[in-house]
Amino acid sequence: IYGTVKDSLSGTSMDSAQVVIVETGRTTRSKNGGTFKIGELPGSYSVRVTAAGYIAKTIESVLLNGADSLMLNVRLKSIANSVDESASAVSRFTLDQNYPNPFNPTTTISFSIPLSEDNSLVTLKIFDVLGREVATLVNARMAAGNYQHTFDASALPSGIFFYRLQSGNFVQTRKMVLMR
Repeated sequence: IYGTVKDSLSGTSMDSAQVVIVETGRTTRSKNGGTFKIGELPGSYSVRVTAAGYIAKTIESVLLNGADSLMLNVRLKSIANSVDESASAVSRFTLDQNYPNPFNPTTTISFSIPLSEDNSLVTLKIFDVLGREVATLVNARMAAGNYQHTFDASALPSGIFFYRLQSGNFVQTRKMVLMR
């Protein structure tokens, strides 16, 4: 299996995306120009492609017959779907209720970051009902502004989940329901 990994909006090649054959765990990373190559025996496989700051993509039922190579051109969508950096209008942290809620399998989480002198580290994490972290959507220093992130829970079972926004002394948690 070989191919390329690109940003879905800009078409820019993505180096260092992780490509995994789910059934065998065989892993590689995309290199110069977003290209990758990973060998596997004939069979039917799922290929999962991940990159920091992007929504992971799984391609199901990739069929290898042994005689030919298979080319996959994968486009990943950025987690940050939109940013409104009208910082002067943002005076405090906010974490809005996700929409839709309940959801299946994607939902949008909106939040605001106020203007600060140190651009504090911002984290947005997802937890299951037992408090185990299941995803990190944001882990970066962010400029003031209003943000929207799409959370894809297609790999998770139905249930109640919590999402937590944290930056400096600010912490806020909200509940969301994944219903299949």
